[in-house]
Amino acid sequence: MKKLKYTAAFLLSVVLLLSALTGCGNSAASPSAEEDVTLKLAGIAKDTTLFTVDGVPVSAENFLFWVAQSADYVVSYYQNMGQEMDWETQLAGEAPADYIKNDAMSTAKLYQVVANHADEMGLTLTDEDKTDYEAGMTELVSQLGSEDNYKLWLSRLPLSRAEMDKLNQVSYLYTHIQDKLYGEGSEKAPTDETMDTYIADNHLVQTKHIILLTIDPTTGAALDDKTIAEKKKQIDDLLSQIKKSDDPTATFDTLMNKYSEDTGLSSNPDGYVYDSENNNYVAEFVDGTLALDYGEISDVVKSSMGYHILMRVDPDSESLREQYVSDQMNTLIQGWLDDAEVKTTDAYDKLDIQAYYTALIAHQAEVDAVMKAAESAAPQESSIPEESASPTK
Repeated sequence: MKKLKYTAAFLLSVVLLLSALTGCGNSAASPSAEEDVTLKLAGIAKDTTLFTVDGVPVSAENFLFWVAQSADYVVSYYQNMGQEMDWETQLAGEAPADYIKNDAMSTAKLYQVVANHADEMGLTLTDEDKTDYEAGMTELVSQLGSEDNYKLWLSRLPLSRAEMDKLNQVSYLYTHIQDKLYGEGSEKAPTDETMDTYIADNHLVQTKHIILLTIDPTTGAALDDKTIAEKKKQIDDLLSQIKKSDDPTATFDTLMNKYSEDTGLSSNPDGYVYDSENNNYVAEFVDGTLALDYGEISDVVKSSMGYHILMRVDPDSESLREQYVSDQMNTLIQGWLDDAEVKTTDAYDKLDIQAYYTALIAHQAEVDAVMKAAESAAPQESSIPEESASPTK
């Protein structure tokens, strides 16, 4: 199994809002919702420092949340193969407990590095961020049915509200770092020249095409000679219409949308952007495009797929600029991660990952039982309509 890879954009989403339980209309108040669950399950207080990232402490509560996330992923991996979690067999060259611990460390380190650099840059949540976040929390509590259920749900993770807020807010800080460094009007915002270099360095090409297939798209078998001859006649006619048009580009688009047999057209209406040196397209498609200038339209090109008319498009677009910024951010943050100094504590070294996760699963089962019981005890809506004072016909 390949080691789970996280991208900054994925990791820094508001992941903790995604797993809310629903349908718990009754309050499920319990003393366990207020206790230090980390102490109960791991034997260390939740505010115990397990390691520091550039001198900033990371708590047991924070780190063990990521341990649970990583362990859940590993369990899911085994389940997808029809197997149970095996703590003895190596995983990606490591004992599963070490794999989970190292993976959780990588994630916790990433979050802390982003938070640290946001602090250095003087970036904090805006009023709009806070309003947006609180709206999400309000919706979560509403879905869970009560504040007590919400507290139990937090204990299931387990996280305090303060730690949950801290983790979720990193996504806003990430966005502010990106906007400050690469947003519109910033010194590093992508320019035409920047994009020209990015496109050249990554060998990016964009192609729109009209294709009339000479093969069955399902089986890949060649069509009969008569049908292929008809397709050739049709593609020649389409090319003639384009060449005679006062606006060849517009005519190309019209004919493409009307006649092209590209099964991917609906999801790629602006064509395909790809690395001209590393792709899975037929050679005639790529080479034919490279022979064109931006906006130029080819003659009929024959490939193993069928007859094409190609148009080369400038790949510089809003979406590509977003991809450029994302790439720059990933490179920047990877540099921060490489440079970050992590110092672990004895408490970190002594953690028993398997014992903790086993205890957590048992704890989650207890919380689920409490919430399910509360749901079962909720009053059921009557199917008998109430009497109405309004007259009926």
